[in-house]
Amino acid sequence: MMLIEFWKPNCRFCDQISPVMDSIETEFGKKLKIKKINTDASPELAGIYNIRSVPTLILMEDGRELRRTSGAKSKAAIIEFLQLA
Repeated sequence: MMLIEFWKPNCRFCDQISPVMDSIETEFGKKLKIKKINTDASPELAGIYNIRSVPTLILMEDGRELRRTSGAKSKAAIIEFLQLA
C-alpha cells in the first residue's frame, strides 16, 4: 500500500501532521510506503488527484484510490484511517 500526503509550504496544518507522518512511516514502513507531494511544486499532480485542500492523505493500492481524508489528524486517527492497527 502507498499513502500519498499532499502538502504545501507555510501550511500550519501540514506542519502539524508532518512529524505524525514520519512516526507512522517508521512504525509501518514494511506495510506502507509514504510519498509526500508538495502541491506548490507539483500543481499538475494536485490537479490529477483533485486536491482541494491540504493536507490531504490518499491511500492507494495497486494504482487505485482506496480512500482519502483531509485536514490535520492525530496519529491514532490516521492509523484508524489506514486500518493498519
